[in-house]
Amino acid sequence: LSLNCCVQAAKAWQRPDRMSESVSIQGVAFALCCHHVCEWSKYVGREWLIGHGLNEEDFNSMRWFSKLAHTQYRQRNSCCVGEKLSKQWKPQPSKVSDRGNSVGARAAAARAELGHLCKRLIDEGRMAFLVREGWDCRLVRFVHRETSPENLLLLAWPRKL
Repeated sequence: LSLNCCVQAAKAWQRPDRMSESVSIQGVAFALCCHHVCEWSKYVGREWLIGHGLNEEDFNSMRWFSKLAHTQYRQRNSCCVGEKLSKQWKPQPSKVSDRGNSVGARAAAARAELGHLCKRLIDEGRMAFLVREGWDCRLVRFVHRETSPENLLLLAWPRKL
């Protein structure tokens, strides 16, 4: 379900002619993922991004960069798999790099952080949309980033008047 669909459905249930029906939406939770497949034309946070000086081209760049949030995760997992497969092979210590402090590891960490920041901007636009539509909301981490880079829930509940 999309954020826009859920908000519109909740509004429909809150119409005066429907108040006699026994449906009450207390809140919704969205597991945020797949930022890289968002489309500008369907993205609910366009107004927020534009208000912060960002445009469709910037949004498309953020979509692309959001994929980088997975790079460090994939690199770490492939490294661990390699270690498990070849326990006998012992790499020679390098004077240039220590485990986790190599130039490649730092670059992967920087790329991953850029990806997470872009995902966060996209999510902030989603939250701004919900607030504008009369909802309170917040982001909640449900697993550590080391477990999965897709680790946020967007919780939203109708604002009390």
